[in-house]
Amino acid sequence: MKLDKFNFKKIFYFIFLLFLVLIILGCDNGNIFGWTHNKGSNKDTAALLADGDRALRDKDYKKAERYYREILERDPNNSLALYGLAQALAGQSGLDFNSIVTNILNTSTSHGEPLIPNLSDLQRMYGSSQAMIDALEQIASGHADGSIKSNDLDVNANLGVALVINAALGLLDTDRDGQMNGPNDLVNIDDKYNITLNKDINQLTDGEKTAILAQVEQAIVDIIGGNKAAAILGPGFSGDTSEKGALNYLETACNSDDLPNKDAINETRDLVENFFQNSNKQADEYDLKSLWFALKN
Repeated sequence: MKLDKFNFKKIFYFIFLLFLVLIILGCDNGNIFGWTHNKGSNKDTAALLADGDRALRDKDYKKAERYYREILERDPNNSLALYGLAQALAGQSGLDFNSIVTNILNTSTSHGEPLIPNLSDLQRMYGSSQAMIDALEQIASGHADGSIKSNDLDVNANLGVALVINAALGLLDTDRDGQMNGPNDLVNIDDKYNITLNKDINQLTDGEKTAILAQVEQAIVDIIGGNKAAAILGPGFSGDTSEKGALNYLETACNSDDLPNKDAINETRDLVENFFQNSNKQADEYDLKSLWFALKN
Protein backbone atom coordinates (compact mmCIF):
# COMPACT_ATOMS: atom_id res chain seq x y z
CA MET A 1 0.00 0.00 0.00
CA LYS A 2 1.40 3.36 -0.97
CA LEU A 3 1.60 6.16 1.57
CA ASP A 4 -0.06 9.39 0.55
CA LYS A 5 1.94 12.57 0.86
CA PHE A 6 0.09 13.73 3.99
CA ASN A 7 0.74 10.49 5.93
CA PHE A 8 4.36 10.47 4.82
CA LYS A 9 4.85 13.97 6.24
CA LYS A 10 3.24 12.95 9.54
CA ILE A 11 5.49 9.92 9.85
CA PHE A 12 8.55 11.99 8.96
CA TYR A 13 7.74 14.64 11.60
CA PHE A 14 7.01 11.93 14.18
CA ILE A 15 10.43 10.31 13.60
CA PHE A 16 12.12 13.71 13.65
CA LEU A 17 10.47 14.67 16.96
CA LEU A 18 11.29 11.29 18.48
CA PHE A 19 14.94 11.68 17.48
CA LEU A 20 14.99 15.22 18.94
CA VAL A 21 13.57 13.97 22.25
CA LEU A 22 16.25 11.26 22.41
CA ILE A 23 18.95 13.87 21.86
CA ILE A 24 17.55 16.12 24.60
CA LEU A 25 17.18 13.26 27.06
CA GLY A 26 20.66 12.02 26.28
CA CYS A 27 22.51 15.34 26.70
CA ASP A 28 23.12 14.78 30.38
CA ASN A 29 25.24 11.72 29.70
CA GLY A 30 26.89 12.61 26.43
CA ASN A 31 25.00 10.25 24.13
CA ILE A 32 21.54 10.12 22.57
CA PHE A 33 20.62 7.04 24.58
CA GLY A 34 21.60 8.67 27.87
CA TRP A 35 18.01 8.48 29.13
CA THR A 36 18.51 4.70 29.51
CA HIS A 37 21.67 5.25 31.56
CA ASN A 38 21.59 4.44 35.29
CA LYS A 39 23.82 7.17 36.74
CA GLY A 40 27.10 5.78 38.01
CA SER A 41 26.60 2.38 36.37
CA ASN A 42 28.83 3.21 33.41
CA LYS A 43 32.41 3.34 34.70
CA ASP A 44 33.71 5.07 31.58
CA THR A 45 35.47 8.32 32.52
CA ALA A 46 33.36 10.46 30.17
CA ALA A 47 30.14 8.98 31.57
CA LEU A 48 31.26 9.47 35.19
CA LEU A 49 32.25 13.07 34.43
CA ALA A 50 28.81 13.67 32.93
CA ASP A 51 27.18 12.10 36.00
CA GLY A 52 29.31 14.23 38.32
CA ASP A 53 28.52 17.41 36.41
CA ARG A 54 24.80 16.60 36.51
CA ALA A 55 24.99 15.97 40.28
CA LEU A 56 26.70 19.35 40.70
CA ARG A 57 23.92 21.08 38.77
CA ASP A 58 21.37 19.27 40.95
CA LYS A 59 23.33 20.35 44.06
CA ASP A 60 23.74 16.70 45.06
CA TYR A 61 27.29 17.35 46.16
CA LYS A 62 27.96 14.07 47.97
CA LYS A 63 26.99 12.08 44.89
CA ALA A 64 29.15 14.36 42.72
CA GLU A 65 32.09 13.81 45.06
CA ARG A 66 31.66 10.05 44.74
CA TYR A 67 31.71 10.16 40.93
CA TYR A 68 34.79 12.39 40.76
CA ARG A 69 36.69 10.34 43.33
CA GLU A 70 35.93 7.19 41.35
CA ILE A 71 37.57 8.79 38.30
CA LEU A 72 40.57 9.96 40.32
CA GLU A 73 41.18 6.46 41.70
CA ARG A 74 42.00 5.38 38.13
CA ASP A 75 43.23 8.69 36.75
CA PRO A 76 44.62 10.83 39.58
CA ASN A 77 45.71 13.61 37.22
CA ASN A 78 42.34 14.19 35.55
CA SER A 79 41.93 17.98 35.72
CA LEU A 80 38.18 17.94 35.15
CA ALA A 81 37.64 15.45 37.97
CA LEU A 82 39.98 17.38 40.28
CA TYR A 83 38.11 20.63 39.67
CA GLY A 84 34.76 18.86 39.98
CA LEU A 85 35.86 17.31 43.28
CA ALA A 86 36.87 20.74 44.61
CA GLN A 87 33.47 22.13 43.57
CA ALA A 88 31.67 19.22 45.24
CA LEU A 89 33.60 19.63 48.51
CA ALA A 90 32.96 23.37 48.46
CA GLY A 91 29.27 22.79 47.78
CA GLN A 92 28.96 20.50 50.79
CA SER A 93 30.35 23.37 52.85
CA GLY A 94 27.79 25.83 51.50
CA LEU A 95 30.35 27.50 49.23
CA ASP A 96 29.65 28.09 45.54
CA PHE A 97 32.75 28.42 43.36
CA ASN A 98 30.82 30.21 40.65
CA SER A 99 29.54 32.82 43.07
CA ILE A 100 33.04 33.39 44.49
CA VAL A 101 34.51 34.22 41.10
CA THR A 102 31.44 36.26 40.16
CA ASN A 103 31.73 38.28 43.38
CA ILE A 104 35.43 38.86 42.85
CA LEU A 105 34.98 39.98 39.25
CA ASN A 106 31.80 42.02 39.58
CA THR A 107 31.79 43.37 43.16
CA SER A 108 33.87 45.98 44.89
CA THR A 109 34.14 46.88 48.54
CA SER A 110 32.85 50.34 47.67
CA HIS A 111 29.46 48.67 47.23
CA GLY A 112 29.60 47.41 50.81
CA GLU A 113 29.78 43.74 49.81
CA PRO A 114 32.47 41.38 51.14
CA LEU A 115 34.79 40.15 48.42
CA ILE A 116 35.44 36.84 50.16
CA PRO A 117 32.86 34.81 52.12
CA ASN A 118 32.08 35.61 55.74
CA LEU A 119 33.87 33.29 58.15
CA SER A 120 30.73 32.87 60.24
CA ASP A 121 29.18 30.89 57.37
CA LEU A 122 32.05 28.48 56.91
CA GLN A 123 32.24 26.11 59.90
CA ARG A 124 31.13 23.30 57.57
CA MET A 125 34.10 23.97 55.30
CA TYR A 126 36.71 23.38 57.97
CA GLY A 127 36.95 19.61 57.56
CA SER A 128 37.16 19.60 53.76
CA SER A 129 39.12 22.77 53.01
CA GLN A 130 42.52 21.09 52.72
CA ALA A 131 41.28 18.38 50.33
CA MET A 132 39.69 21.09 48.20
CA ILE A 133 42.95 23.09 48.16
CA ASP A 134 44.99 19.98 47.28
CA ALA A 135 42.79 19.29 44.24
CA LEU A 136 43.06 22.87 42.96
CA GLU A 137 46.81 23.08 43.65
CA GLN A 138 47.39 19.97 41.56
CA ILE A 139 45.89 21.78 38.57
CA ALA A 140 47.50 25.17 39.28
CA SER A 141 50.95 23.63 39.77
CA GLY A 142 50.83 21.96 36.35
CA HIS A 143 50.84 18.43 37.83
CA ALA A 144 47.47 17.46 36.35
CA ASP A 145 46.76 16.34 32.78
CA GLY A 146 46.56 19.86 31.32
CA SER A 147 42.93 19.69 30.17
CA ILE A 148 42.48 22.72 32.44
CA LYS A 149 45.41 25.12 32.10
CA SER A 150 47.51 25.85 35.17
CA ASN A 151 46.85 29.60 34.78
CA ASP A 152 43.08 29.13 34.50
CA LEU A 153 41.24 32.13 35.96
CA ASP A 154 38.61 30.15 37.89
CA VAL A 155 41.10 27.66 39.33
CA ASN A 156 43.51 30.34 40.58
CA ALA A 157 40.87 32.74 41.88
CA ASN A 158 39.08 29.98 43.78
CA LEU A 159 42.36 28.58 45.08
CA GLY A 160 43.41 32.01 46.33
CA VAL A 161 40.14 32.51 48.18
CA ALA A 162 40.19 28.94 49.55
CA LEU A 163 43.66 29.49 51.01
CA VAL A 164 42.55 32.70 52.73
CA ILE A 165 39.57 30.91 54.25
CA ASN A 166 41.74 27.96 55.29
CA ALA A 167 44.21 30.29 56.99
CA ALA A 168 41.44 31.97 58.96
CA LEU A 169 39.69 28.74 59.90
CA GLY A 170 42.91 27.34 61.30
CA LEU A 171 43.44 30.42 63.46
CA LEU A 172 39.90 30.16 64.81
CA ASP A 173 40.60 26.63 66.07
CA THR A 174 43.79 27.10 68.09
CA ASP A 175 43.10 24.05 70.29
CA ARG A 176 42.69 21.85 67.17
CA ASP A 177 39.46 20.21 68.32
CA GLY A 178 37.73 20.72 64.97
CA GLN A 179 35.41 23.43 66.28
CA MET A 180 35.91 27.10 65.45
CA ASN A 181 35.48 29.65 68.23
CA GLY A 182 35.23 26.98 70.92
CA PRO A 183 35.58 27.77 74.63
CA ASN A 184 39.34 27.15 74.57
CA ASP A 185 40.06 28.99 71.32
CA LEU A 186 41.92 32.25 71.72
CA VAL A 187 41.75 34.04 68.36
CA ASN A 188 38.94 36.08 66.82
CA ILE A 189 38.80 37.36 63.23
CA ASP A 190 36.22 39.82 61.90
CA ASP A 191 34.82 40.01 58.38
CA LYS A 192 37.65 42.35 57.35
CA TYR A 193 40.15 39.80 58.64
CA ASN A 194 41.35 41.88 61.59
CA ILE A 195 42.65 39.65 64.40
CA THR A 196 42.03 40.01 68.14
CA LEU A 197 42.86 37.75 71.08
CA ASN A 198 40.56 36.62 73.89
CA LYS A 199 43.38 37.15 76.40
CA ASP A 200 46.07 39.77 76.80
CA ILE A 201 49.08 38.43 74.95
CA ASN A 202 51.24 38.83 78.08
CA GLN A 203 48.89 36.51 79.98
CA LEU A 204 49.16 33.64 77.49
CA THR A 205 50.87 30.51 78.75
CA ASP A 206 53.86 29.11 76.87
CA GLY A 207 51.63 26.30 75.58
CA GLU A 208 49.02 28.76 74.33
CA LYS A 209 51.67 30.86 72.60
CA THR A 210 53.12 27.78 70.91
CA ALA A 211 49.69 26.66 69.70
CA ILE A 212 48.79 30.07 68.29
CA LEU A 213 52.23 30.56 66.73
CA ALA A 214 51.95 27.27 64.82
CA GLN A 215 48.62 28.35 63.37
CA VAL A 216 49.89 31.85 62.59
CA GLU A 217 52.89 30.46 60.68
CA GLN A 218 50.65 28.18 58.61
CA ALA A 219 48.28 31.08 57.96
CA ILE A 220 51.18 33.27 56.79
CA VAL A 221 52.28 30.55 54.36
CA ASP A 222 48.68 30.21 53.13
CA ILE A 223 48.53 33.96 52.49
CA ILE A 224 51.92 35.05 51.10
CA GLY A 225 53.73 31.76 50.46
CA GLY A 226 56.67 30.21 52.26
CA ASN A 227 59.50 31.86 50.36
CA LYS A 228 58.19 35.38 50.89
CA ALA A 229 57.42 34.62 54.54
CA ALA A 230 60.99 33.44 55.16
CA ALA A 231 62.38 36.55 53.46
CA ILE A 232 60.21 38.94 55.50
CA LEU A 233 60.23 37.22 58.90
CA GLY A 234 63.82 36.06 58.92
CA PRO A 235 65.51 33.01 60.47
CA GLY A 236 62.89 32.70 63.22
CA PHE A 237 60.33 31.54 60.67
CA SER A 238 59.98 27.74 60.57
CA GLY A 239 57.13 27.30 58.04
CA ASP A 240 57.27 25.41 54.75
CA THR A 241 59.13 27.61 52.24
CA SER A 242 58.09 25.49 49.24
CA GLU A 243 54.37 26.32 49.41
CA LYS A 244 52.71 29.06 47.38
CA GLY A 245 50.17 31.37 48.99
CA ALA A 246 46.86 32.99 48.12
CA LEU A 247 48.58 36.10 46.77
CA ASN A 248 50.55 34.02 44.27
CA TYR A 249 47.38 32.49 42.86
CA LEU A 250 45.44 35.76 42.86
CA GLU A 251 48.33 37.33 40.94
CA THR A 252 48.06 34.57 38.33
CA ALA A 253 44.29 35.15 38.12
CA CYS A 254 44.88 38.89 37.76
CA ASN A 255 47.14 38.27 34.79
CA SER A 256 44.64 36.01 33.04
CA ASP A 257 43.52 37.01 29.56
CA ASP A 258 40.00 35.94 30.57
CA LEU A 259 39.78 38.56 33.33
CA PRO A 260 37.33 41.31 32.32
CA ASN A 261 37.75 43.47 35.41
CA LYS A 262 41.09 43.78 37.21
CA ASP A 263 39.89 46.40 39.68
CA ALA A 264 37.77 44.03 41.75
CA ILE A 265 40.37 41.28 41.94
CA ASN A 266 42.95 43.90 42.93
CA GLU A 267 40.64 44.91 45.81
CA THR A 268 40.48 41.26 46.85
CA ARG A 269 44.26 41.12 46.73
CA ASP A 270 44.52 44.27 48.87
CA LEU A 271 42.20 42.73 51.47
CA VAL A 272 44.32 39.57 51.54
CA GLU A 273 47.51 41.62 51.92
CA ASN A 274 45.91 43.46 54.85
CA PHE A 275 45.35 40.10 56.53
CA PHE A 276 49.14 39.73 56.56
CA GLN A 277 50.09 43.37 57.17
CA ASN A 278 47.59 46.13 57.89
CA SER A 279 48.75 49.65 58.70
CA ASN A 280 45.20 50.72 59.64
CA LYS A 281 44.55 48.22 62.42
CA GLN A 282 43.29 49.41 65.81
CA ALA A 283 45.37 49.33 68.99
CA ASP A 284 43.89 46.02 70.16
CA GLU A 285 44.05 44.39 66.72
CA TYR A 286 46.74 42.34 65.02
CA ASP A 287 47.56 41.33 61.50
CA LEU A 288 49.41 38.05 60.92
CA LYS A 289 52.83 39.70 60.79
CA SER A 290 52.45 41.73 63.99
CA LEU A 291 50.94 38.76 65.84
CA TRP A 292 53.84 36.54 64.78
CA PHE A 293 56.41 39.02 66.10
CA ALA A 294 54.42 39.57 69.31
CA LEU A 295 54.32 35.82 69.98
CA LYS A 296 58.02 35.44 69.21
CA ASN A 297 59.05 38.14 71.70
